Amino acid sequence: MLSCQKSLSVETHDNGTEGGNGTDSTGTTKDTFTYEVITKDTGGWYGVWVDENGDLAGTGLDSGSYGTAIYFKSGWKYSFVPKQSPFQMMMSVDSKYYTDDVTINFYTNGQLVKTRTNDPISGFSKLLWNAVEDTAAGTVQDPLLTYEVLLSNMDTSKFESDGWWGGWANKNGDNTFTSNPLAMDFAIPSGWKYSFHAASLPFTMSMQTSPYTKEGSTVTLNFYVNNILVKTNSSNDLIYPPLTYTVQ
Repeated sequence: MLSCQKSLSVETHDNGTEGGNGTDSTGTTKDTFTYEVITKDTGGWYGVWVDENGDLAGTGLDSGSYGTAIYFKSGWKYSFVPKQSPFQMMMSVDSKYYTDDVTINFYTNGQLVKTRTNDPISGFSKLLWNAVEDTAAGTVQDPLLTYEVLLSNMDTSKFESDGWWGGWANKNGDNTFTSNPLAMDFAIPSGWKYSFHAASLPFTMSMQTSPYTKEGSTVTLNFYVNNILVKTNSSNDLIYPPLTYTVQ
């Protein structure tokens, strides 16, 4: 991780003008979305992303829950039709040796809509996009629950000052720290949301989070029920014990 001491890469860019007639136009749950990762690192890359269910997925470890990361080759693609709305595409990856360029591409129906190379430096990249937007709320019997993480007061001298890490209870009540061992390793961009309908009620919303680098920014964690803010907390350090809210 000595590469973290490097200066910011001039190759970092966020180009949303290719595809979608020059805009980051959102899609629908009938569209096919694709993740692609390209890197010059001969060892490949590893990381996490949001799958078609809106849950956190990743490259994994060679022993399942511990051990060495499994590295994927440059040119890897993952295509899917989202199974929920709203839906965010999110990906955060590192190249194996943390030095070579790594690019994340997002596609809608084969057209490039979002891309980024190196963020914040060579060997690291992350990207988020609101692929399917939907303001429809749930019902009392089947509420729409949402976690949201926002960053502010960023100290750009700190590594990944625009990123955060954390663990949360998903729609089934499982925690990402348990279901995805890489959850603590990768910075997630500000503006991330996870919206879901709980598998059963009552359901306790639960999440802990922190700026990726301690005091690199202020992290704000928001809980919504049917698009209404029901709980919030902010910190320059770890929000722990986890913020919780029980929906009856």
